[in-house]
Amino acid sequence: MRGGVVYRNGQPLAYGPPHPCALEDRDEGTAARSWRHETATCREETIGRHRHQVVVAATPDGERDFPAEAAPGDDERGRLVPPGHVFVLGDNRPNSNDSRFWGPVPVGNVRGTALYVWLSRGPDGIRWQRIGHVIE
Repeated sequence: MRGGVVYRNGQPLAYGPPHPCALEDRDEGTAARSWRHETATCREETIGRHRHQVVVAATPDGERDFPAEAAPGDDERGRLVPPGHVFVLGDNRPNSNDSRFWGPVPVGNVRGTALYVWLSRGPDGIRWQRIGHVIE
């Protein structure tokens, strides 16, 4: 990941233009877990036939590159995901606790594919309009 762009097998993913978006988020690591309302920068990201919105910058620090420092086995091609593993990224890239921090996930730990939104909560409670939304 460089300049907010994810590279897969050396090729950048396709992105739409950056645009302002609203971000409602909370830090699960704090006891209070209060919601933050911020203006962020989002882009549409395309992986194969699938398109989805990702937050690419929500802080003054902007986009976070990965890896920040080389690890043993890294080379100019980037991070090698071992056979039988996947590398997962959250859709709120500046504030996601994902494989950039805890490493690749064994495929055996993947239990299924998300098909629809089962529950969605926000600062005002349950977001009823999102429940049942089909995930493409």
